[in-house]
Amino acid sequence: MDAALAALLDEVAGDLGRGRGKLVILTGAGLSADSGLPTFRGPGGYWTVGSQVHHPEEIATRAAWNAIPDEVWRFTARLLRAVAGGAPNAGHRAIAELDRRFGERCVTVTQNVDGYHLRAGNHPDRVYAIHGDGGFVRCGADCCFDLLPRPASVLADDFDPSADPHLRCPRCRDLLRPHALFFDEYYSEPLYRSESALEAAREAALLLVVGTAGATTLPNLIAREAVEAGAAVIDVNPADDPFAELARALRRGHWVRDTAAAALPAIAARLIARDAPAVIHPST
Repeated sequence: MDAALAALLDEVAGDLGRGRGKLVILTGAGLSADSGLPTFRGPGGYWTVGSQVHHPEEIATRAAWNAIPDEVWRFTARLLRAVAGGAPNAGHRAIAELDRRFGERCVTVTQNVDGYHLRAGNHPDRVYAIHGDGGFVRCGADCCFDLLPRPASVLADDFDPSADPHLRCPRCRDLLRPHALFFDEYYSEPLYRSESALEAAREAALLLVVGTAGATTLPNLIAREAVEAGAAVIDVNPADDPFAELARALRRGHWVRDTAAAALPAIAARLIARDAPAVIHPST
């Protein structure tokens, strides 16, 4: 770890220890690339390769869900099988350690639907899955916003969405849908904790960005709110991106040009080692 990054982490740890702001961790597909999952927009990614019949930006939409829900489910099931075949990596585990150490002072905002943050040990209340979570389903007719555990049958080779009795809403009996934000849908607080993510950014002492190219709206808004709040920004990404550019432009900013699995354990260890809760002296 270079001296500039170490000094910045020590400074931020001091702020957090004195109750000055939160640690906000913003993660994207690059974090899970170290688990063997392709990124969505990179070479070989899901959005780049597409499918034999429909391009992902056509199939992962509410319009497609309304017209061909079985095809939407089959496309989603392919992603979910890849997720099930992988596991959290050292980057996820480092973030989980930060979550355990800093507790309510730490929030993880993730664009990933793989659920690896929860599997690594993050507290569910402190993970804001702003694009959804593939481990859950909900009513496809929007009769309610209840999130239900995804049926195991979705991962079966003979998965047949319309014929699956486990894939029916318990309230209205309509087909359950993946809990994911489609391309033609909007962020919402009840489903995706979007307002909570922005609120956390406004309270940030450090915005730690990991493995995201900043291609969607909300992550960029989160970065803007954090910077306006005076937060330090550290971007961990082997490729240059808008967040790296932002970090380089800030006095309290740093671009770590490395993978999440390689860089995050040392970053987490430094923050944890330097975190010293404020000492309250008894009045005399």
